[in-house]
Formats: sequence, C-alpha cells, structure tokens
Amino acid sequence: MNRFKLLIFIIVATLLFTTGCKKDPNNDSASLNADSPKTKTARQLENFKSTLMLKSTGVLSIDSSEWYVEGLLNYEKANNDHYLFDLDFMKDSITVSTIGDEIPLEQLAQAYAYFCQKLNAFIAAKNDTSYKADLINLTIRDRQLKSSETKVIEMEASAGFGGLTGNYILFNSDDYWYWGWDLGKCSNYQGQGVGQDASDKLEYKFNHPLSSLPAGYFTDVEQVVKSYADYPDPYYPGQYGDAMIFIASGIGEDPPEEPCLSPFDLNYYLSKFDYIKNDCKPSLKTFRNVDVEDTFYPAYNIWIRLHRYHLFFGIFHEQSGE
Repeated sequence: MNRFKLLIFIIVATLLFTTGCKKDPNNDSASLNADSPKTKTARQLENFKSTLMLKSTGVLSIDSSEWYVEGLLNYEKANNDHYLFDLDFMKDSITVSTIGDEIPLEQLAQAYAYFCQKLNAFIAAKNDTSYKADLINLTIRDRQLKSSETKVIEMEASAGFGGLTGNYILFNSDDYWYWGWDLGKCSNYQGQGVGQDASDKLEYKFNHPLSSLPAGYFTDVEQVVKSYADYPDPYYPGQYGDAMIFIASGIGEDPPEEPCLSPFDLNYYLSKFDYIKNDCKPSLKTFRNVDVEDTFYPAYNIWIRLHRYHLFFGIFHEQSGE
C-alpha cells in the first residue's frame, strides 16, 4: 500500500530499498492529481465499497484485493487520530475462492462483511463507548493445504480506549521541540532547552509510563530496531512523513529550518508507541526500555531526518518479597 508521501516514496525506492509496503494499485506517480493523496484515496475506497454493495461482477488481483479491503476497513472502522491506550489485539481469518491469481468481488464483499461483524463484536464486548479500533492489517496467503482455487485472508486488529489520559503523561502546549541533535525548543521557544530535543523527550516518556512493572530484573535481553518504514500510517494527521515513527525530508542539502515537532506531533508519536512495542515484542519476553536515535540519511540534493527506535526486551523475573 502506498502509505508515504510522494517524496518519501521516491527516497525509499531509490536510496534505501528497505520498505516492503503494499503499493496502491491505482497510483500513477507520473501524473499528479489535483486532489490531495488522502482525498484521492478516500474516494477510491468509497467507490470500491459502492461496487461491493452493488454486488458487481468482476475480479481483483491479490495485491489490489488486500489494499482495498484493508484500506476500507481502516477508513471506516479505525480511529487513528485518537490517542488510544490499553491496546488489545485480535486475529481472525476467512477463506475465499479465487480465479487464478484473482479474487472475485463477490468473495471480497463476503470477507469485508465478515471482518466488519468481527470487529464490531470485538469492540462491543467492552461495553465502553471510548473503546475504539486503532489499526487493522490484512494479509492474503495460501492455505496450509495449498489449493490453486482458494486463499486465506487474515486480519490482525488492535483496539484501545480513547481519551486525554492514558499510559503516558501527554506533552504540554509549550512542548515545541526540534526533532534531534540537542537543538532544544523551537517555534516561539527557541533558545530554551538546548541540550535536549524531541527524541530525548519521547524517549523519556516511552520509558516512564503511568503503569509500571513490579520490582524485578531481566535476563536474555535482545534488541529490536524499528523505523518509519516498519510502521507506515496512511492516516497520519501531521505535517511530516506518513508513519508512526518520525521522518521528514525535502529537496536540498539541508532544510530551511530543522524540523520542529509540535505538541500535536509529539502526542501522536506517543500514542503509537504501545502499538509498536507490542507488535514487535518477541515471544515470552517483556519490554524493558527503548533508546530513541535521532539520525539522518545523506543523499544527493535531498535531506532526510528521522528517529529510529532501539527497543530492548527480556525475560522478566519478579523479585520475591523476602
């Protein structure tokens, strides 16, 4: 799925070769529509739903099927502008018939209705209006007993409680911080806080949640490294790259001014951290801490600034009361 702004997509494709995101099957980078990418995407998804509701005949490729159904579920069910906490995860799947490497629209309509029903039931079971879906991910794969005439569509979804409070203390209205390099505060607060930056402030809050483990220690600690390419977010509401981890880029050797993260930006990244740390957590291990690296990629006539999360997980041993 094309979840990055055009510039970031070009950078990744030509320089990094690291992202494995699914591409929007209707994206044509050679000609830019006058609409914003998000408006265009919303219209594509609405048209797709209309097609499903009309019980139209026809087929879609595997990649297009995954893009459209996943996108429609997120567009209608997810609440990615909300700050959610106490995240829960659910998984479900449905088997669909195929025609070669394509899936009939009628089968996709059944899958969409099935997943909607499962998501609605999952959320309703909490009996709390502040409980909302966060992110929904679909994967289409072969069945275990491989058949050329069927595929399995797997759904993984997260949901949590929305509101102004959660597992972290939110950033304040005066928390405008340069992205990194210990540049201090920005906007109307320039000159303050030099020696710290947005990466430091995020790292501190990530490592000091309101809920904490009892006294104990870790063994068998391992590191997991994640960056923007691992967690794209096409519904990212801010001013930088469409991802749950900060990235900014532009034309030229350096930006006119180093990226300034507002309280809105910082609270967005804060709200996504529990999803990230739960998603990449190794089996049977517990989150210990994270280091937030502020770094850049050198490139010809393109500047790139980003954060990279170094997450540490281990086997937790609670200390006895003796």
